[in-house]
Amino acid sequence: LIELNELTEDIEGIPDLSLPFASQYPLTNGFGDQLEDKDQNELYHKFGMEGHDGVDYAIPMFTPITAVADGRVVYVDDAIYGNTVVLEHPWGQTYYGHLNSFTVKLYQDVKRGEVIVS
Repeated sequence: LIELNELTEDIEGIPDLSLPFASQYPLTNGFGDQLEDKDQNELYHKFGMEGHDGVDYAIPMFTPITAVADGRVVYVDDAIYGNTVVLEHPWGQTYYGHLNSFTVKLYQDVKRGEVIVS
């Protein structure tokens, strides 16, 4: 398992973030990892990315997902990542993808730790 601060400790301006879930789950794809699917890797390279553009965990269906920091919901829809919620923060955005559902609405303000997916 990887601690979230290991992912953000070298990124200047990113505040201390919480994990978006309460329990420990294994990391399945880290940021920048090469994907096993050749077609996916080619798609990433097409858009100038050298590897995976997010952090994925093996989380059971229907696990409550929480906001990692205070923010505003700027996207709620079915997108390239399946059901997706995007939160905007003063320092950037966080994406929550591959969701079974969401409990937030567009332009809703959320607090760190608030459930956005149940």
